[in-house]
Amino acid sequence: PGRGNTPLIDAAFGAANVAVVAELLNAGADPDAVAADGTSALHAAARQGHRPIVQLLLAAGADPAAVDRDGQTALFQAAENGHDAILRDLIAAGATVEAANAAGRTPLGRAALAGHVEAMSVLIAAGANIERPEAGGRRPLHLAALGGNPDALRLLIAHAADINARETGTGNTALMLAANRGHLAAVRVLLTAGADVAATADDGWSALEAAEMIGDDEIAAMLRAAGAKN
Repeated sequence: PGRGNTPLIDAAFGAANVAVVAELLNAGADPDAVAADGTSALHAAARQGHRPIVQLLLAAGADPAAVDRDGQTALFQAAENGHDAILRDLIAAGATVEAANAAGRTPLGRAALAGHVEAMSVLIAAGANIERPEAGGRRPLHLAALGGNPDALRLLIAHAADINARETGTGNTALMLAANRGHLAAVRVLLTAGADVAATADDGWSALEAAEMIGDDEIAAMLRAAGAKN
């Protein structure tokens, strides 16, 4: 709960408040009223994962396209927090799966970074572009590599993500990012899928050099076994 909240918004933050939300809506509470930061009851419930409250609000006409002061829709917040069932409800209500926030981050990108595989599956099935970069130049595969979740990587690879795509501005590949973060399982998945061990970023660094820089001997050995050379 935050400054300027309506009783409905406050109630939407609590999972146990389904009856309270229903009562407020029946009494005429505006489902689209917002707090000082632009948060609506739908944002609050979607962020917290309170599906019955989300469903009540949507049935009462809450706007799934509404954004808070950061440009985030309820779908964006559900994706970032891994609430896949709520994503389905919001998409069924007409929410846009590609709605980026004010900083140019995307629902699929945020879910990929956090390793929310089921949420990613819902977004991809609804048409999210697996190659769309965020404003920083990273595609979902790059973000999944940074997050280190091997299942998130497997999902994107299964949907034919470009395994050697380069991050805009740096030339980093997913393999370089995973190696630099010490994500052994992610590196293994990427190598199995055919990631180019010889690729170098715009600054000339390779995945092997990235692993050596952080002192990760196990990843370095795995990369050498796959053919990487200094």
